[in-house]
Amino acid sequence: EEILALIDEVGSDLCGVMLDPGNALWAMEDPLEHLRVLGPHVKCMSIRDYMVWASPEGAMFQWAAIGDGMMDIPAFTGLLKKHCPTVPLFVESISNSQRPLPFLTDEFMAGFQDVPAAGIVDFLKLVRQGHPLPVDEPMAGQDQREFDQQHQRREFEKSIRNLRAHVS
Repeated sequence: EEILALIDEVGSDLCGVMLDPGNALWAMEDPLEHLRVLGPHVKCMSIRDYMVWASPEGAMFQWAAIGDGMMDIPAFTGLLKKHCPTVPLFVESISNSQRPLPFLTDEFMAGFQDVPAAGIVDFLKLVRQGHPLPVDEPMAGQDQREFDQQHQRREFEKSIRNLRAHVS
């Protein structure tokens, strides 16, 4: 709603959205719903898959190669075709690390004081469906930087293959 209000205030001729489904999680939003609402205003888009699951302080999430997470790829690409068919997709490979969303803590929720409980229901449904993804480690003696580069390349290539299988 905040982004839509900004677009309305500034005007859609001057203001649009750079959307990233992975970032919707930071705001406790369902990335698919994010695209449904903001899709008509998207001018540029990063894309990556995601997994989110329950943790003692709220949730954890991890970005993943497209096809390795919770993203409903046919639904997502269908919304892209409907709302923003000419928008370029930038495949983003930031994976292999788990990130906390401690929404059960006062400190975290201080940034979301105006968000009603109903506003995070779709996100909470995702949390209940998800599960931890493994974090890959380099083999003994393997350089961490080299491992990370190879891992991200494999994730990128997998994402491209999975997108091509669902986008005509």
